[in-house]
Amino acid sequence: MNLEFYKKLPDRISSEDCNSYFKEVMLYFQNEKITKQEFLEIILELTDRQIMTYCLLKKDLRDELDRI
Repeated sequence: MNLEFYKKLPDRISSEDCNSYFKEVMLYFQNEKITKQEFLEIILELTDRQIMTYCLLKKDLRDELDRI
């Protein structure tokens, strides 16, 4: 997992893909496979894509992100 992968994602992705990417990144962070800095940079990239879905993230994901 690296930041470049997320930077190269298209501007528009499906909400399902977006949710999956968020889950994946949170799992990597919780398992200490990425640093806090990497986590935040990837979340910023994903947030840019999520906005273009015009849908909210799933409630459980939003809650988990808030907790983290």
